[in-house]
Amino acid sequence: MKVMLRGVVYDTIKEAAEAFNVKERTIRRVLNEGREDTIQVKRADCKRGRPEPFTIEGLTFPNQKAANGALGLPVNYITQAINRNRPKSLEKVAAVARAYKEQME
Repeated sequence: MKVMLRGVVYDTIKEAAEAFNVKERTIRRVLNEGREDTIQVKRADCKRGRPEPFTIEGLTFPNQKAANGALGLPVNYITQAINRNRPKSLEKVAAVARAYKEQME
């Protein structure tokens, strides 16, 4: 399927996504919303939306979601504890991580 974005024709959605350094679903959304002329190239060093490693109590996980799963916490518990900066929630995360670490040894 040929796609025209900002006056340039791309042979496929995949090719357009690579040219703008975005995912294919972003190109589809732009097309559906009729914003073909407003899309911008995403910088290669942009880390927005990319998960970063998460370390707690000496344990490192690929990201906070993986840490939630491994530690048996509810979805997004760690993220919410960090964002809200509640001492009780942060202590719970640390305590669960310590227990997990002892269990692994």
